[in-house]
Amino acid sequence: ANSDEQQNYCESGDGHSVEPFPYSDLSMIPDLYEPYVKYTLIMIKNIKSPNIPDYIFANMCISQLFLTDDQITTITNNSFAGIAYLQILRLERNKIKSLSGLINSIQIDTLERLYLQNNQIERVEFKFSLKFVNLNRLDLTNNFIEVISDSVFENLVNLEELLIISNHLKSIGNFTFYNLQI
Repeated sequence: ANSDEQQNYCESGDGHSVEPFPYSDLSMIPDLYEPYVKYTLIMIKNIKSPNIPDYIFANMCISQLFLTDDQITTITNNSFAGIAYLQILRLERNKIKSLSGLINSIQIDTLERLYLQNNQIERVEFKFSLKFVNLNRLDLTNNFIEVISDSVFENLVNLEELLIISNHLKSIGNFTFYNLQI
């Protein structure tokens, strides 16, 4: 097995490892992972799937979800609907262009860290909802961000780190950082 295959794995709440993710796309997740089981970490790399199917993580309790290097371009309003207890979401090194689906699909307030570096995000124009109230780290490094609209981070009252390094910033709204304590 190559090193990428060895890096795809899942760890249950009791610390036991689960077999590597053996499928070629994300739609097969329900065939491998049980609903209502608490997973400490699910890491899936190099799947080359362009989208995250709707409700694919429904009824799953996942502390850390890593979907990196997967060629993801689209996150719909329901991609993460139904997921429970997510604290860390890593979506770096994909081809994500918009945050709107991600912002709308997160339905829980447990997310603490969100990693979106090395994607193709061009604008931050949708306000992060109150569901992101516990977010303390947001990494948007190395995207194509040109515009950050007014008040988009307003509800991120616990944000401690906001990384927007290596972007193409041309316009930042007057109240973009209003209410932030960073």
